[in-house]
Amino acid sequence: MPVEPETRARIFVAQLPYIYRQTAVSLSQGTSLRIAKPLLLVSTPIGVVWGVVEAYRFHPWLAVLMTLLLGVISAFIWYTVRVIRREQSRESIDNQSQQKP
Repeated sequence: MPVEPETRARIFVAQLPYIYRQTAVSLSQGTSLRIAKPLLLVSTPIGVVWGVVEAYRFHPWLAVLMTLLLGVISAFIWYTVRVIRREQSRESIDNQSQQKP
């Protein structure tokens, strides 16, 4: 006997808390994410380069614009990391000077 779509939806909604709990437990243990980080670190640059190549094949000026955009985003990331490191070094110097009477 086939199940009606409304019944399937109710069953799925009833199971959502259990599905969410199981997902949260597996993510908190960290076992399912061991391969994801290295995979993303490898596949993202490959995808970006591939996108620029395809943009060049479509219209070369589009590849130039994409490369400029990547440069601007990289500059902002570099600047943010530089500011964070500078502030952390200042805090560590301040903490060391406060510890010495």
